[in-house]
Amino acid sequence: MLLSRDRAIVHLQTEFRTLDFALRPGPIHGDAHTGNLLADHGQVVLLDVEAVAFGPREWALIPTSIAYERLSPCARETADVPGRLSDHPVMLRH
Repeated sequence: MLLSRDRAIVHLQTEFRTLDFALRPGPIHGDAHTGNLLADHGQVVLLDVEAVAFGPREWALIPTSIAYERLSPCARETADVPGRLSDHPVMLRH
């Protein structure tokens, strides 16, 4: 008999397989947020690459979206994005 937690994990794994992502799988950073950006001579470099993986590219926006939407006004000010990230087409569920 599966414990409640185990059943929840199995349920989430099943639901994940049915998700329809807007973008094809590809390389993702794994921890993309404004704290991992370095500007140098007009170029922006993404740092902290130990979580790089191959998967749904929408996932790369999740840390930034959470910080922008919920964590701090400072994150919203420094995100330098128009509108809300959650309104971006790849963040919307189809």
